[in-house]
Amino acid sequence: MITLLHYVAIAALETYLIYNEYRIWMYFKRRSDARTSARRAAYRIKAYRDIDERRMLKMKRQELWRAYGKI
Repeated sequence: MITLLHYVAIAALETYLIYNEYRIWMYFKRRSDARTSARRAAYRIKAYRDIDERRMLKMKRQELWRAYGKI
């Protein structure tokens, strides 16, 4: 009978440990996802700014070629 109680206690403790490990893993995963999103948002602003500058330069060059390219 005591052996059965030991097995039940061990099973309960293992279940508790697995549950806590899962909670810790989920905490770090959410934290990692949040940090990744913040980092991407910061670089996204810079990337869009760079793309807008390149697009503007391209448009200006095309205007110059249309205006003065036929000389």
